[in-house]
Amino acid sequence: MVGTTRGKNEEVDNKYIIWTLRYWYHAAKLKFQPVISPENFEFDVFVSYSDKDDFVEEELIPKLQDEFNFRVMMHGLCFPAGGHITDSIHMAVTTSRKTLVVITKNMLNSHWCNYELMMARREAIRRGRQVLVFLFLEDLEHSEMTSNIASYIRESTYIAYPPDPRHRRVFWRKLADDLGADVPFS
Repeated sequence: MVGTTRGKNEEVDNKYIIWTLRYWYHAAKLKFQPVISPENFEFDVFVSYSDKDDFVEEELIPKLQDEFNFRVMMHGLCFPAGGHITDSIHMAVTTSRKTLVVITKNMLNSHWCNYELMMARREAIRRGRQVLVFLFLEDLEHSEMTSNIASYIRESTYIAYPPDPRHRRVFWRKLADDLGADVPFS
């Protein structure tokens, strides 16, 4: 008997289907709750990141909160203890005006980060406006990304963290502007 192997694209397609079903499960739970208007979000930004990337908690979050006064939702501190993680992710995405996805190799290899990305993408479709902003901390090849992530990046706003400290002031201003902008989804 000849064994079969599953390709990366088939695995990605199966994950996409599973995440889509999970999203619709959570959306159905919230069916009778009103959609939050842009001025009434509990958080300005939900930061989706791998907890292996120290930059987020050491530099990004303090900068967003202290210098730009963003109300930040993050999994490490804001998810309720004892709750189901999928419920917490859905709540984070739906109560935040934007979702900032910090793209690194660690993020790309994280099941939960990919789930957060999928939930934010579904929320963009549901709300009819762009909610995703991508921040690249590392130079990555397209071959390192799944086809879903690569397509999201082509459709969405993204910004790269500059290695040269002289460019960081402009970077922070641009990131704050991107997170503050309420752009219709196209």
